[in-house]
Amino acid sequence: MLSSQRYLVRADEPESAAGDQPEPRWLTIWLVADLATASGRQLAQNALKALKKSNQMRLALVHNGGKDKNADNVKEVSLPLVADALLARLPSTAAKQSLNKLLLNAAADEHQWPMPLDEVGRQLLDQIGGHGVGMEPVEAELRAAKGRRRLAMQAGFAARELGLAPGQRAVLLNGQVDQF
Repeated sequence: MLSSQRYLVRADEPESAAGDQPEPRWLTIWLVADLATASGRQLAQNALKALKKSNQMRLALVHNGGKDKNADNVKEVSLPLVADALLARLPSTAAKQSLNKLLLNAAADEHQWPMPLDEVGRQLLDQIGGHGVGMEPVEAELRAAKGRRRLAMQAGFAARELGLAPGQRAVLLNGQVDQF
């Protein structure tokens, strides 16, 4: 789980010379939430706002939803699955912008979840994609089964390692857990 965790930062790291490490961040935040819930989406939106103001922060989202009733239905996707695909396939800046739009659309109840996969490709990705952001990799990620496995693995981590119930939110700041 730790080695595959994707972090959002204020600005994408510039291309570095071979062997150079990205600039270290002194504040690492893991936001544990279920983006399918209003409280989980609000927590994520607040974290994205904080990220805009800090060059020293990096943010990771960890899904803590319950058992997905549609986990075997590859023709439908959930909001957490779309968010995971954005994080997995877009650079940090594009992922933040698209994720913010996705969360705002969900807050306005513009879409019903779960959503048919074909509808996500036609409508939603066009709405949340930014200028010049190719959403084809995101659509390909949604069609693959990797995202569903990642979400299940993250929920398992939240339950086993953090002792959280499904849907419970927590914030890990540099490894220290604060549940609420």
